[in-house]
Amino acid sequence: MIIVYWPFTGFEISAIPVEETRDSRMVARSLVIVMVLVTSMYLLLNISLIGSIGSGPLGASSAPVATAAGILFRRADMIVAIIGIIAMASALNAYIIGTSRVLHDLTRQFRVPVLSELDARGVPVAALVASAIVSAVLLLFSNQFAVLASIAVLTTLVPYIFLCLAAFRLFEELRIRAIALLGAVTTSLILVVFLIL
Repeated sequence: MIIVYWPFTGFEISAIPVEETRDSRMVARSLVIVMVLVTSMYLLLNISLIGSIGSGPLGASSAPVATAAGILFRRADMIVAIIGIIAMASALNAYIIGTSRVLHDLTRQFRVPVLSELDARGVPVAALVASAIVSAVLLLFSNQFAVLASIAVLTTLVPYIFLCLAAFRLFEELRIRAIALLGAVTTSLILVVFLIL
């Protein structure tokens, strides 16, 4: 369940540099567009895979896209590997940007030298490099996608719960409070189900 949840996380990263955008309203619109496109892509991919191969072979495989591609095309392993590397590099790029911004903000708040500094163009270079090194080390020492995805989701779910609770307390508008409460409850349920099972 956590691995299924993983592809649908990460949208929030685009809201981190909102202060630096010329029109901050574009961030909200972009988030909605990206969520719709990614969800549609995953649904179409799943429908295509199940429709072409069937759920049996796909359910038994640890790499269903590679399995389906191997059945349909010769030398599909190379193509799937290249597409996977590009997809993971783009995801890594997004997470490094988000992580470096959060790291920079935290170190600036606690006055940590070097990591809290920006270069002449406003880029937190030291925080970017530190984030990239930590991410690379995690990837080098574990080739278990399930473990890395579970760690990523768990370290995302816990802050989500607290962010939803903070939004519930900070905002007076009923719609925002209802969404925040729904987010906190559903995120907590996903976390509890993962820990129990």
